[in-house]
Amino acid sequence: MHFLDIPQLYQLWQLPFHRQKVKPITELNQLSQIHSLVELGCGPASNRAYFPSLSRYWGIDLNPAFIRYAQKHFSGEFVVGNVTDISISWPENVDAVLVNSFFHHLNDSELDLVCRRISKTLAPTGVFHLLDLLLPEKHCWGRKLAQLDRGQFARKAEDWKAILSAHFEVDLFYPFKIEACKTPLWHMFYLRGTCKP
Repeated sequence: MHFLDIPQLYQLWQLPFHRQKVKPITELNQLSQIHSLVELGCGPASNRAYFPSLSRYWGIDLNPAFIRYAQKHFSGEFVVGNVTDISISWPENVDAVLVNSFFHHLNDSELDLVCRRISKTLAPTGVFHLLDLLLPEKHCWGRKLAQLDRGQFARKAEDWKAILSAHFEVDLFYPFKIEACKTPLWHMFYLRGTCKP
């Protein structure tokens, strides 16, 4: 077991960076208008608190310890499972789907499968919100950290755009950096999109 698989240690590790990470979502959206949300790779459901008006929250994660923690601390429906497992049914007609730092763990075919399922999960006016790791073009500390990440599939901006725009109408692609003491550590991006007609 990796130390980040323990909910309390995972949250401690995320604590200095979590607000920076979700800042694009919280500042560029009216989250109070979202009433139903599916979160893929929900972890211990730390993001649940940013959506104050939810009447339905459904989260899935592979780690049973994360799901037990989420069930104990948050309201919602929680499932232990792999998001690529098509035998697990997802809610439909939801206002939003959120994926935070999970897609870089999926290869291209897995990503294609999950994106197709997201399209079927969202309501016609629903919005897809994605935060994920960006592989910088130039050699830098952020590129090295991305390559050391447990996820094997950090991608460059143009690769992310090509894959995701095949499934979604991309409204916003916003690169940003996670910093400590004004030093860039991770390069991230926020994507907001809707289903293609």
